[in-house]
Amino acid sequence: MDGAAKGSGVRGQTIVAALASLLSGVLNAGILAICSRGGQTDELAAYAVMTAALTWVSVLATGGTAMLYASGDERECAAIRSQRVLVVSPLLVVSAVAVSLFYIDRGYGTAALAAAALGTIGNNFTQLQFSDLYRQFRFVAASAVMIGSRLVGVAMVLVGVPLTVALAGATALQLVTAEALVCRDAAMRRGRWRGFSLRSAAAAFRMNGHLLSCSLAEVFTGRSGGIVLSMVASPHVVGSYAAVNGVYQALAAVVYQGLRVPMAVRVRRRHGLGAHASVRESEVMVVVVAALTGAAGWMLAPWLSTAVLGLTVPATDTALGLFLLALPFLTVNRAVGLARLGDGDYRAAARLALLTAGLAGLALLVQAPRIGPVGAAVATLAGEALTTVVVGGFLGYLALRSRRRRRLPEPTRSAARPAERASGVTSRS
Repeated sequence: MDGAAKGSGVRGQTIVAALASLLSGVLNAGILAICSRGGQTDELAAYAVMTAALTWVSVLATGGTAMLYASGDERECAAIRSQRVLVVSPLLVVSAVAVSLFYIDRGYGTAALAAAALGTIGNNFTQLQFSDLYRQFRFVAASAVMIGSRLVGVAMVLVGVPLTVALAGATALQLVTAEALVCRDAAMRRGRWRGFSLRSAAAAFRMNGHLLSCSLAEVFTGRSGGIVLSMVASPHVVGSYAAVNGVYQALAAVVYQGLRVPMAVRVRRRHGLGAHASVRESEVMVVVVAALTGAAGWMLAPWLSTAVLGLTVPATDTALGLFLLALPFLTVNRAVGLARLGDGDYRAAARLALLTAGLAGLALLVQAPRIGPVGAAVATLAGEALTTVVVGGFLGYLALRSRRRRRLPEPTRSAARPAERASGVTSRS
């Protein structure tokens, strides 16, 4: 009965996190639709290129510590906060100036690029705040912050505030409210943001190299299509692509939030914090919902791209449909990857992310000279789908081998173990 209650608790938290992220995604899609139908494709383009570029810089500068912050201990988290304040933030400011100078010459608005940069830099800190709330199992509080900031963003866009300015304002509100929830009193807040040192920041870089490659691979898979497209297409085309990709990213965030609950259980279990509930059912539930969403999205893509988003660039409906077809594969891959992260197997998580990035990059390379929104979406679908096939085949092979071993008589199984150990030593050497 106790196990059933714990499992029900995990399912409940998973549903709360996923529904909150879904509502946030719907609100985010609403912001995109309002701006797209209002002709703000230039704002969408500026937001897309700036967030993509600064996300790359952030991952390179943090060394994959965003993932470590979600699964590490308090000493590691303190070092990561020092790193964000003393190293990452100044680098992001300098990078934002360089990116703005590059894209202003290509017809992008200065104010839009600056506002997008401020929002992205702010998100660099809200990422840590949400991880703190998840580690405390305060998923309802995190959901309230997420939805509240999105509602403010929708209200600002409705009264005519440009997209990038509205998102920057929503991020600022999110920073303040999340910090108030994480630190329940002034003393805790002061202690949390004191004691920074360059030595502690440098230590954060050395904590886990596997997470750096994992973070870089995930950013490449999610952002490289938009960056490649921005090199060969007009801001109007890039903005239209950003709108359909934004819908996909919003749904991917729903998936990620749902899978964060099982990951948090695994982290607490690994650190001996008493979380022993089963998480498999929650992971399967998220995968099933993603599959149904992807199928429905594929059928509704033409209507979403024209009637809802108001896009006029040819084939954007096809690009949206391909993105939504990728959603179930992304969900399976993230479920496996986050499970490995929660268990502390960072090497396996990094290999999975690198496989997806490599396959998506190969698909982009083949199309690079003539790539369009559909080509970028195809690269994402190919990377995620082929990774799922590879991972499924590998897990199936392991299950088959385990089943065959269980069928062996005990003497044969005992005799096989020394040979397996010998072959394992040989392969490692």
